[in-house]
Amino acid sequence: MKKRNHIADHKPHVGEAIQVGGYLIFVGGIEHLKLGFNPEVGFDVVVPLTDLWQPSEHGNYELVFDFLLPDLGGLPEDWSQRLTETFMPKLAQEKRVVVFCYAGHGRTGTLIASLIALLEPEEGDPIAATRQRYCLQAVESKAQAEGIFAVKSESLPESYAGSFKF
Repeated sequence: MKKRNHIADHKPHVGEAIQVGGYLIFVGGIEHLKLGFNPEVGFDVVVPLTDLWQPSEHGNYELVFDFLLPDLGGLPEDWSQRLTETFMPKLAQEKRVVVFCYAGHGRTGTLIASLIALLEPEEGDPIAATRQRYCLQAVESKAQAEGIFAVKSESLPESYAGSFKF
C-alpha cells in the first residue's frame, strides 16, 4: 500500500458541524489534536473511525467503537444496518455526536456520505454532496465510493471512473 502524507495540502478538521438529514454531526481528524480538536470535550457520543486514537479517562461521553474502518478500505456488508441501528438513534436523541478518522477525509467523508445516502435519498450523489458541505478531499478511495453507493443499492457512477488515487 502506498504511504500518504496526510499533512500536505489537507484542510485541518477540528470538530466542525455538518448538516445531514436534519441532524448536526461533528467531524474531525486526530491529526489535528494539536490544533485544538479534542473529541473528549463537548460531545455526548464519540465515534472513532480509526484505531489510532485511544481514549483517555477524561470526559463524560459514550464511546462507540462499532464503526472502525480500514484506511482507504471498503465498507463492511452490514454498514447500512450499523448506521441505522446504532448511529442514527444517537442523532435522533439529539446527542452531540463526533466522528473522526486520522485526517478527517476518507473514512470521515465516507461516513458522512453514507448518512446522506440513507437520510437524504433524494440526493443523487452523496459523495458530491459531502464534498460540497464538508471537504473537497472527502472520500479518498474507489472502495469507499463503491461502498457509499452500495448503501443506495446502486453501482458507482461512471463519472467517478479514474477519479480516485487509491
